[in-house]
Amino acid sequence: MRMRMEYGLACLGTALAASMIVFATAGAFAADLGGNCCADLEERIAELEATAAKKGNRKVSLTVSGSVNQAVIAWDDGLLGPADARVIANSTSDTYLRVSGAGRAGNGWKAGFVLELGLGGWDVLTDAASINDSIDVYTREANGWVEGPMGKLTLGRARQATDGVVEQSWANVAPATRMLSFRPLVGGDGITENLDLFDGQRLNLLRYDSPTFAGFTVSASWSRDGTPLAGAAVNDVWDAALRYAGEFGQFKAAGAVGYRNGAVFPGLAPILPLPVVAFDQKTLSGSASLMHMPTGFFVNLAAGRAEFAGGGEVTSWEVMPGIEEKWSTLGKTTLYGEYASFDIKGASDPVVYWGGGVVQAVDGAGLSAYVSARHIDPGVGAGTDLTYGMFGLKLDF
Repeated sequence: MRMRMEYGLACLGTALAASMIVFATAGAFAADLGGNCCADLEERIAELEATAAKKGNRKVSLTVSGSVNQAVIAWDDGLLGPADARVIANSTSDTYLRVSGAGRAGNGWKAGFVLELGLGGWDVLTDAASINDSIDVYTREANGWVEGPMGKLTLGRARQATDGVVEQSWANVAPATRMLSFRPLVGGDGITENLDLFDGQRLNLLRYDSPTFAGFTVSASWSRDGTPLAGAAVNDVWDAALRYAGEFGQFKAAGAVGYRNGAVFPGLAPILPLPVVAFDQKTLSGSASLMHMPTGFFVNLAAGRAEFAGGGEVTSWEVMPGIEEKWSTLGKTTLYGEYASFDIKGASDPVVYWGGGVVQAVDGAGLSAYVSARHIDPGVGAGTDLTYGMFGLKLDF
């Protein structure tokens, strides 16, 4: 009996010892496995941190955005010389890269910044004449701002209060056309921007925007950009604008009107080393957009008058009807027509243009594909007619 008990205790001891060995081995393996797993995870995190955009601190948000708008433009014999075609950076809606940020200061106050670099050519006219076909990178905006219950104050290179007052539209027409503008033939933000007579510019300025009240917003800006022309007294360039956006019944409406005193010619640095010049131009302009939401029918209207020292004057208006509807799962399709007239004081006939186009939105890719055409008639005895067409892609990110 005693021998059986001793034998049983010996077997139990052997089993316990074996179990402890197995447990210890498994524990050591689990510890090693855990260490390898954490090492792999830490390595992966380090790779992600190395490839991610970083911000300077955790108090200010950081957003990278922008737009790319490239097109093929083709024209017939006439103003631009022999019929031709080329790829352009379409200045009707510019290509740019934007970095912005904002942080809260408490008690309803916040502050932020905007940095934008634009990419564009001078214009199709100078390219066609082989004067300049370079692609320029320029500073669109570089400013800081503070916003509180009483409104927003912006300081630095930014948009004038009247920038965009003739571009009001509920429909997606901006990739293909711009009202009261000859872009992309002439003009371009930061380059020959002043050739858009009825729209504000981007200047080094101080700007104020009021809070929105019942759909209305008031803006004003002041700048000392540029030196005055010889014999002129223009130093200050200032403007003010009133904007509205809202809905009533089955319609939504938007409108803007602004007055600008002075304008800035940005020079022709790649061609001639001309200085940035401020000159006398008094401009009253505005636009409105009305859309019937159930059907997508819309009409955009724009008008303006620009007066220059010495008695020069240009009075213009434009009408743009169209329809925007989601006929495809890709996104909304926009069809538009346009007609504009530019009456130049002293000229026997106005300069007119008419045309139209289609813009197809691809919602899943932030893309707008467009086809447009325009015919320009400079008037009897003023030059040769011009017809051109474009196919392009605008991608927002």
